[in-house]
Amino acid sequence: MNLVTGLISFAVFLQNLEMLWLQKYFKACDPWQKNKHGLNQQIYTLVLIFSLVASICVLISPSVAGLSIMLLSTCWISARFGGSFNGGSDFMTFHILAAALLALLFPSYERIALSYVAAQSVMSYFIAGIVKIKSSEWRNGRALPFFLLYANAAHESSTKYWLAKSPILSLIVSWCVIVFELLFPLSLLSPTSAIIFVSLGAVFHLGNVYFFGLNRFFFAWLSSYPAIILLANPLVTGTQ
Repeated sequence: MNLVTGLISFAVFLQNLEMLWLQKYFKACDPWQKNKHGLNQQIYTLVLIFSLVASICVLISPSVAGLSIMLLSTCWISARFGGSFNGGSDFMTFHILAAALLALLFPSYERIALSYVAAQSVMSYFIAGIVKIKSSEWRNGRALPFFLLYANAAHESSTKYWLAKSPILSLIVSWCVIVFELLFPLSLLSPTSAIIFVSLGAVFHLGNVYFFGLNRFFFAWLSSYPAIILLANPLVTGTQ
């Protein structure tokens, strides 16, 4: 569980740096000013700084206080924006932090905490695959070009337009994504299958970073991969 805790702490460290950097852009649409909860920009800045310091401390040595501060700050930020700031990545961050805190408070439950993290990760892929295969736009390859052309992207890319303008390639890539997500539960069958699927998952999320700018997703889901690998290993018993 220490590896999972370290990875999620690093993810929170990067998330807080990003949020602090983005404040200058948020001020234009006024989300950091006083809201109905009475929380203002200065308070949220302090929350981010405390969480940033806590993530560094946990990276050095896991502690209940550090994990609690990161977990609480994740909840506060979500409340401030009326929901998660960056979609599923914030939910995954919350679940992994909660599991890491449980494992630290109750070491005998470490296996349960690992199982919870792995289940959250595996089911996130599987459910996404179910949603896509039910959509005719994903099945016929039309959804992917739409997201490539109109979703916020990290940067302009000729590769993005080339993929979006190729119906056959878009169809192939769409089905590759659907099949990958639907089959992801097979990652728990053996250490080999776990390595294969988490490797594909890392490539998948790197692609999302490149095409859509979903950098938070990469680090949040990467934090869950050690739990999948450990649970898929039949030699792993008890706690890790």
